Amino acid sequence: MPTYDFHCTKCNKVFELVCSYEVRKEQSCKCGQKADVLLASPMFARFEEAMWEHIGPNPVRISDRRQLKEQCKRNGCYSPAYMDGTDYGKEI
Repeated sequence: MPTYDFHCTKCNKVFELVCSYEVRKEQSCKCGQKADVLLASPMFARFEEAMWEHIGPNPVRISDRRQLKEQCKRNGCYSPAYMDGTDYGKEI
């Protein structure tokens, strides 16, 4: 079973849980707020085309940040790879 990182928009806490893909969108923070799925970004600064495995039930080939953002929105998840890395609400 995969490990997912979650972000709480109420208390801004980031936490990790082991859960199935089917129930990942139903997870809540300890404060009671529903948490967003946080996808880990690659460790390099330049965005490169790659296969992203945890966006949906099947791996998705992502070629740019805009496509990543659209796929995340479509599948109810979140990734700092399309953000600036300093603020969860500030887009590139």
